[in-house]
Amino acid sequence: MIAVNTKLVHSKKMSKAESQLHVRTPNDLKARLEQAAKSSGRSMNAEIVQRLEQSFSNEIFVKADDDMAEVNFTLAMELFEWKKEILDEVENDPNATEAEKAIAAHEFAKAERHMRFLFASAKLSQPLKAELAKRKTK
Repeated sequence: MIAVNTKLVHSKKMSKAESQLHVRTPNDLKARLEQAAKSSGRSMNAEIVQRLEQSFSNEIFVKADDDMAEVNFTLAMELFEWKKEILDEVENDPNATEAEKAIAAHEFAKAERHMRFLFASAKLSQPLKAELAKRKTK
Protein backbone atom coordinates (compact mmCIF):
# COMPACT_ATOMS: atom_id res chain seq x y z
CA MET A 1 0.00 0.00 0.00
CA ILE A 2 1.30 3.45 -0.87
CA ALA A 3 0.07 6.48 1.03
CA VAL A 4 0.56 9.87 -0.56
CA ASN A 5 0.46 13.35 0.96
CA THR A 6 1.18 16.35 -1.26
CA LYS A 7 1.74 19.98 -0.41
CA LEU A 8 3.04 22.89 -2.42
CA VAL A 9 6.43 24.02 -1.13
CA HIS A 10 8.37 27.00 -2.37
CA SER A 11 12.10 27.07 -1.82
CA LYS A 12 15.11 28.44 -3.63
CA LYS A 13 15.91 24.97 -5.03
CA MET A 14 12.41 24.18 -6.30
CA SER A 15 10.59 25.98 -9.06
CA LYS A 16 7.13 27.36 -8.38
CA ALA A 17 5.67 24.63 -10.59
CA GLU A 18 7.01 21.85 -8.36
CA SER A 19 5.39 20.38 -5.31
CA GLN A 20 6.72 18.12 -2.62
CA LEU A 21 5.32 14.62 -2.38
CA HIS A 22 5.60 12.49 0.74
CA VAL A 23 5.14 8.80 0.00
CA ARG A 24 4.98 5.78 2.29
CA THR A 25 6.27 2.68 0.56
CA PRO A 26 7.22 -0.86 1.54
CA ASN A 27 10.85 -1.24 2.55
CA ASP A 28 11.65 -3.63 -0.31
CA LEU A 29 10.33 -1.14 -2.87
CA LYS A 30 12.40 1.63 -1.31
CA ALA A 31 15.49 -0.59 -1.48
CA ARG A 32 14.81 -1.34 -5.15
CA LEU A 33 14.42 2.37 -5.89
CA GLU A 34 17.67 3.15 -4.06
CA GLN A 35 19.48 0.47 -6.08
CA ALA A 36 17.98 1.73 -9.35
CA ALA A 37 18.94 5.33 -8.51
CA LYS A 38 22.48 4.27 -7.69
CA SER A 39 22.77 2.20 -10.88
CA SER A 40 21.48 5.04 -13.05
CA GLY A 41 23.52 7.74 -11.30
CA ARG A 42 20.40 9.67 -10.31
CA SER A 43 19.17 10.93 -6.99
CA MET A 44 16.26 9.09 -5.40
CA ASN A 45 13.99 11.99 -6.33
CA ALA A 46 15.17 12.01 -9.94
CA GLU A 47 14.73 8.22 -10.15
CA ILE A 48 11.20 8.34 -8.79
CA VAL A 49 10.22 11.26 -11.06
CA GLN A 50 11.70 9.51 -14.11
CA ARG A 51 9.83 6.28 -13.31
CA LEU A 52 6.54 8.09 -12.77
CA GLU A 53 6.96 10.01 -16.03
CA GLN A 54 7.74 6.74 -17.82
CA SER A 55 4.58 5.14 -16.44
CA PHE A 56 2.50 7.90 -18.07
CA SER A 57 4.43 7.53 -21.33
CA ASN A 58 3.66 3.82 -21.30
CA GLU A 59 -0.07 4.63 -21.28
CA ILE A 60 0.38 6.33 -24.65
CA PHE A 61 2.08 3.21 -26.05
CA VAL A 62 -0.67 0.96 -24.69
CA LYS A 63 -3.24 3.14 -26.48
CA ALA A 64 -1.22 3.01 -29.71
CA ASP A 65 -0.84 -0.78 -29.34
CA ASP A 66 -4.58 -1.10 -28.81
CA ASP A 67 -5.33 1.04 -31.88
CA MET A 68 -2.98 -1.02 -34.04
CA ALA A 69 -4.25 -4.31 -32.65
CA GLU A 70 -7.83 -3.27 -33.34
CA VAL A 71 -6.95 -2.45 -36.95
CA ASN A 72 -5.10 -5.76 -37.38
CA PHE A 73 -7.89 -7.75 -35.79
CA THR A 74 -10.55 -5.97 -37.86
CA LEU A 75 -8.65 -6.74 -41.07
CA ALA A 76 -8.18 -10.36 -39.99
CA MET A 77 -11.91 -10.65 -39.28
CA GLU A 78 -12.78 -9.20 -42.67
CA LEU A 79 -10.38 -11.61 -44.40
CA PHE A 80 -11.81 -14.50 -42.39
CA GLU A 81 -15.38 -13.57 -43.35
CA TRP A 82 -14.41 -13.14 -47.02
CA LYS A 83 -12.65 -16.54 -47.08
CA LYS A 84 -15.71 -18.10 -45.40
CA GLU A 85 -17.98 -16.67 -48.12
CA ILE A 86 -15.69 -18.09 -50.82
CA LEU A 87 -15.63 -21.47 -49.09
CA ASP A 88 -19.43 -21.53 -48.83
CA GLU A 89 -19.80 -20.60 -52.50
CA VAL A 90 -17.33 -23.25 -53.66
CA GLU A 91 -18.85 -25.96 -51.45
CA ASN A 92 -22.33 -25.17 -52.77
CA ASP A 93 -21.23 -24.95 -56.41
CA PRO A 94 -22.10 -28.24 -58.13
CA ASN A 95 -19.48 -27.50 -60.81
CA ALA A 96 -16.64 -26.92 -58.34
CA THR A 97 -13.83 -29.45 -58.51
CA GLU A 98 -12.42 -31.23 -55.48
CA ALA A 99 -9.22 -29.22 -55.93
CA GLU A 100 -11.15 -25.92 -55.80
CA LYS A 101 -12.95 -27.07 -52.67
CA ALA A 102 -9.67 -28.12 -51.05
CA ILE A 103 -8.02 -24.79 -51.91
CA ALA A 104 -10.98 -22.81 -50.55
CA ALA A 105 -10.96 -24.89 -47.34
CA HIS A 106 -7.21 -24.41 -46.98
CA GLU A 107 -7.45 -20.62 -47.47
CA PHE A 108 -10.27 -20.41 -44.96
CA ALA A 109 -8.26 -22.41 -42.41
CA LYS A 110 -5.26 -20.08 -42.90
CA ALA A 111 -7.44 -16.99 -42.31
CA GLU A 112 -8.93 -18.60 -39.21
CA ARG A 113 -5.48 -19.49 -37.80
CA HIS A 114 -4.22 -15.97 -38.49
CA MET A 115 -7.17 -14.40 -36.69
CA ARG A 116 -6.80 -16.70 -33.69
CA PHE A 117 -3.05 -16.08 -33.53
CA LEU A 118 -3.56 -12.30 -33.54
CA PHE A 119 -6.12 -12.50 -30.80
CA ALA A 120 -4.06 -14.85 -28.64
CA SER A 121 -0.69 -13.13 -29.05
CA ALA A 122 -1.56 -9.44 -29.09
CA LYS A 123 -0.83 -7.45 -25.97
CA LEU A 124 -4.20 -5.82 -25.53
CA SER A 125 -5.74 -3.85 -22.74
CA GLN A 126 -8.60 -5.60 -20.96
CA PRO A 127 -11.31 -3.28 -22.39
CA LEU A 128 -10.13 -3.89 -25.95
CA LYS A 129 -9.89 -7.65 -25.36
CA ALA A 130 -13.51 -7.63 -24.20
CA GLU A 131 -14.63 -5.59 -27.23
CA LEU A 132 -12.78 -7.82 -29.70
CA ALA A 133 -14.13 -10.97 -28.03
CA LYS A 134 -17.66 -9.66 -28.60
CA ARG A 135 -16.90 -9.09 -32.29
CA LYS A 136 -15.25 -12.50 -32.61
CA THR A 137 -18.35 -14.30 -31.38
CA LYS A 138 -20.77 -12.48 -33.68
